[in-house]
Parts: sequence; structure tokens; C-alpha cells
Amino acid sequence: MKSKLIKTIAISLCLLSLPIIDSGIIMGTNGISRLLEVNAATEVTVDGIKYTVYEEYAETKAGTSSAYGNPGLTGDIAIQSEVQGKPVTKIGDFSFTCTSITSVTIPNTVTDIGEQAFRFCSELTTVNLPNSLEIIGESAFGSCATLANIELKDSIKIIGNSAFYGNTSLTSVHIPSNLEELGESAFQNCTNISGSIVLPDTMVNIGRQPFRATSISSSLGNYIVGQSVDN
Repeated sequence: MKSKLIKTIAISLCLLSLPIIDSGIIMGTNGISRLLEVNAATEVTVDGIKYTVYEEYAETKAGTSSAYGNPGLTGDIAIQSEVQGKPVTKIGDFSFTCTSITSVTIPNTVTDIGEQAFRFCSELTTVNLPNSLEIIGESAFGSCATLANIELKDSIKIIGNSAFYGNTSLTSVHIPSNLEELGESAFQNCTNISGSIVLPDTMVNIGRQPFRATSISSSLGNYIVGQSVDN
């Protein structure tokens, strides 16, 4: 009888120790709560572009390496600043990969361009970036062979690994004055980039060989590194 009572008490204590989930709140036994983002996402298409709309924001529809978010697009496109009353804050991962778009205009609501968002857009020649942009994700514009000019805004803090890898039409690059991270191989194989590169004092991390196989990659003397850099 005593053994059965002990087992009952033990089970009760175990149940009490489990997290309580209610309306998006998890409460642990230590009394600390954490708000869960439980958003019912809605997919919307505007001017041929698919968006995913969440409770507080929207983004262009993300995809995967085998199923892109917006396949089949061609010509000039413009990203909406707002969809269903929600600001468009991100270009989703793999959103426009391998499309035949020729130009893209991104609004001032967007802060993040996701991984491989425009990779392999072989006909892309013009990109208009907003002053709100802070992050260019890994391989975001990789292998866009016809992209000859892109103005990197000073608001940008992170340029991811291989972000502009293999863009052979690029001839120059401006490094944003507030840049903090420059990813590995960020401009590798941009074979026509020439001139000097000045990295700002805001830099805290530089990946390996960001300018490999460009005309400025042969010696460190061709670009100046800010004092705060951890390389």
C-alpha cells in the first residue's frame, strides 16, 4: 500500500514538472515564461509574386534547394512594401533562385535578403537595394553572371558567405561603412573587380578569402582592415 502511494505521488510530481502550454505561452517550473510565435501563415500572390503573411510581418515566399519559392518569373519585378497590411521585411530563402528576372526593386521595409534568394539568376542585371537593408544572406546573389553593378547601402551590417560568388560582370564594389561581418568567399571569382577595398572600423569578423580570385586578392596590401577586426 505504501509503495503504491509513493508511486502515485511520484507520478503527480512528474506531471506538475511538465511545461504548461496555453495560448502560445510555455511556463516552466522555475516560473519563467516564454512566448511562442504561433502564427497562422497565409500565402498571397501579388503581381505574380508569392508572399507568406504572418501575424506581424510578411516575406516573399521561401523555398528550398529543390523547390524554389517563386519559380518561373521573368523580366523586371518589384517587391511590395506591404501585403495585407503587414510590412514585407524579408526576401525569403531560395525565393527567386534560378528565375529569369532581369531587375528587382526592393522596398525600404526589407531588412534581410535570405540565403540563395537570387542565386543563379543568370539574366539579372539590375538590383535596387533599400536603405533599410541590414543582412545579405549566404549566396544571396551568387552566380548572377550578368549583374554588373549593385550599390551596397551603408545600412548593411552582414554580407554572408559567397554572397556575390562568381559574379563575373561586377567591376567594382563599395563596402558599406557600417559593415560588421564579411563572409568567406563573399566576392570570390568576381574576376573583374579591381581597385582598392577599404574595410571600415565597424568590422568584427572577416571570413576566409572574401576576395579570392579577384584582382585585389593577391595581397593584403590591396585592402585596409579596420582596427576592430577579428580575422
